[in-house]
Amino acid sequence: LQGRAGEQALAVVKAWRTALPHSVEAHRFLVQLLVALKRSTEAVEPLRGLIALTPPGERAGVIQGLPRFLGRTVDERQPAAELVEKVLQGWLDNPATRVAAQVALGRAWLAAGDAARAAALAAQAHGVDKAAEAPAVLAIETLPGQAQAEAIVLSHLNVRPQSH
Repeated sequence: LQGRAGEQALAVVKAWRTALPHSVEAHRFLVQLLVALKRSTEAVEPLRGLIALTPPGERAGVIQGLPRFLGRTVDERQPAAELVEKVLQGWLDNPATRVAAQVALGRAWLAAGDAARAAALAAQAHGVDKAAEAPAVLAIETLPGQAQAEAIVLSHLNVRPQSH
């Protein structure tokens, strides 16, 4: 890649991933390379694979980092949010990742300027886990203008009064 041979680097990383399909590093390098080559839309399947291969205890962190990561790589915010939505298909329905996925998607839509959609996703995530802090933080970020945001924060504080 540094030698300006992006296509050759991509071929090598794809061969690596084919040879070691369970390698987190191979998936990570492929995603990073696709993003560096401004081919983020091709990263959906490798990102899904990366999430699946990530140990369960670290998976929520990877999911929550998607909006920032992809938001910097796609020129327009709405396509970035749509890309995050494609990557998170399936993870939004998984009980172990639902809250993280809903919050990540909410952050992507908030960055795209859709505060109402972000607030709705915060409400959904809060409904799943009222003690989770991330939905309440997302709700705060939608203020002012989203009536349900304050109710989410107050409900969260009723469950966890010491929450930061």
